[in-house]
Amino acid sequence: MRPILRAAERTVETIGLVCFAAMLLATAAQVLFRYVLEWPVLWTEEAARVLFLLAMMCGFVIAQRRGEHIVVDFLRARLSPRPAAALGALFDLVVLAFLLLLLRGAVRMVELTWGSAFITIPWFTSAHLHLAQIACLVALALLVAGSLIQHCAALARPEPTR
Repeated sequence: MRPILRAAERTVETIGLVCFAAMLLATAAQVLFRYVLEWPVLWTEEAARVLFLLAMMCGFVIAQRRGEHIVVDFLRARLSPRPAAALGALFDLVVLAFLLLLLRGAVRMVELTWGSAFITIPWFTSAHLHLAQIACLVALALLVAGSLIQHCAALARPEPTR
């Protein structure tokens, strides 16, 4: 299972890096063409915006996988292992509920925007962006579910005697 997770992480990381680099190139091209050559290229702004969103969604998945999201854990750090695991499981359940709400909205947006293309990038529809959002939300939900399973396993272990 770990090799699959590592391969998936590398794939998402590569996609995110490529999107970020392409966003930087599109932004640099926009500045160069608009302000230096005085010949605006219309598609660069929309492309940079879409690439930023894709890179950001990949970043969410990577940060969740590595446990690098910002956490205020002063309360959890003061708890013994069993209550800390219970609090972690509760937090994971809240995050899963939130992700399910986002997923529901993303599926609805795919339905509503399937035929609406970007103005300067006609082959890329808004639905494509929401499909990427769905993929990232599913990946996040799977990672949070794995964390929930770990917290529940910690709760099932007998507490050490002192």
